[in-house]
Amino acid sequence: MHGCGQATEQRRAAGGGHARRSASALLAAIVLLPISAPLAAALPDAPAAATSILAMPAIGRAPGFVGLPAGARLLLLRLTLLIQNQAAGGTTQPLAEPTLRARAQLQTALTAALAARGLRLVTMAVPEAEAQALATHLALFDLVAAAAVRGQLRAGARLPSLAGRPFDWTLGPGLAPLGHAAGADYGLIVEDEDAFGEPGRKLAQLLFAGSGLFLESGVHRGRAALVRLADGALLWLCDDPRMGGDPRSVDGAGRRAGQLLAGLTVAP
Repeated sequence: MHGCGQATEQRRAAGGGHARRSASALLAAIVLLPISAPLAAALPDAPAAATSILAMPAIGRAPGFVGLPAGARLLLLRLTLLIQNQAAGGTTQPLAEPTLRARAQLQTALTAALAARGLRLVTMAVPEAEAQALATHLALFDLVAAAAVRGQLRAGARLPSLAGRPFDWTLGPGLAPLGHAAGADYGLIVEDEDAFGEPGRKLAQLLFAGSGLFLESGVHRGRAALVRLADGALLWLCDDPRMGGDPRSVDGAGRRAGQLLAGLTVAP
């Protein structure tokens, strides 16, 4: 009986190894597999762990912040957007022209979405004297936003030291002169990244799913934040790792703008 059980376990182990080798070989073959455009259209990017709380939008508001005053002017401090292709093996390639077009469409959509709320988005050429201060504060924002999202806003990844604490983050008062120059009391920071899975990547995802394995296809994440320029207080932050809408189209950019601005309202 012991010999029979041992043989069975050996067959199972061999079978598992064969399945893993087959899956690896399958992915390697898909990298070189040509797929027609109609098939690609039938295989949309699918969200990773869509039901996970880590894939849900996270929104933070500073204590006492209930919304912006009607007619407020928001200075666009930064709008970054990147459009990429995702190959079958998972590598990404930036696309310059689609990125420029999508960025312009997203900025137009953000302007319209804010105007519908009675707010005004303004842009300006940054004076040379303020350029370094802006760069420094934006770099600080990257660190602060990452800490706030990962350590405080994400329910599945909160740090014990931040659990239950108010959303109280600041970049410091160094942006005040820029606000005075623009005639704006608030600053808006927007970040967006998209990687669209090529046909081979999408087919690989479906085939791997049939084998009980997960392979992510597509990246669609964005983040937006509101800063009070007088003191650098981070008043509102929205982080969404699985966004909808395709900013390469006008309608998709409008949908993306609405998601990026989720929770940003005018005070009653």
